[in-house]
Amino acid sequence: MPDQKITGEVPVNTRNQNKWRKSSRSINDGKCVEVLISDQVVSIRDSCDPTGLTLSVSPEQWKNFVAVAIDTETDPSLTAPTKATDKLELRSKMPITSVRWRSRNPPDAKSGPYLEIGFAVVTYTYILVRRSDSAENLLIFTAEEWLAFLKGLHSGDFGKIAMSCTAAH
Repeated sequence: MPDQKITGEVPVNTRNQNKWRKSSRSINDGKCVEVLISDQVVSIRDSCDPTGLTLSVSPEQWKNFVAVAIDTETDPSLTAPTKATDKLELRSKMPITSVRWRSRNPPDAKSGPYLEIGFAVVTYTYILVRRSDSAENLLIFTAEEWLAFLKGLHSGDFGKIAMSCTAAH
């Protein structure tokens, strides 16, 4: 596999298509992270709950989120099996206070809201995504769903949203 750099860049030709995209590597009946791109915002949601929570950030903040997401690929927690479960019920059991949140954004007002990623263990490992200005609103993904999303970033399943064939990964 050639070395590639995942940048999170949002090319003009993929904007304003008003179509939610998910990875072609999705498993479990296509359950995965879904992405929607427009000129001003990139949104993500859980395909298991298409009318539920949507987290949106600027295209610039999306690039930072993608960089952090790619960094999670080597987390040993992703190798542990997870169990698809009722995420609404699971949400009430999440040990939020013990989660180490990851982001690439300085906490200043000029940068705007950004996305953070955390790993939580409630019998199994789950990946959490939240917006910096609404910590109580969480998207919850299994390791399998998250890995499918990461593979989709690498393969350009989000309309080449995150690919730039220039350097490492």
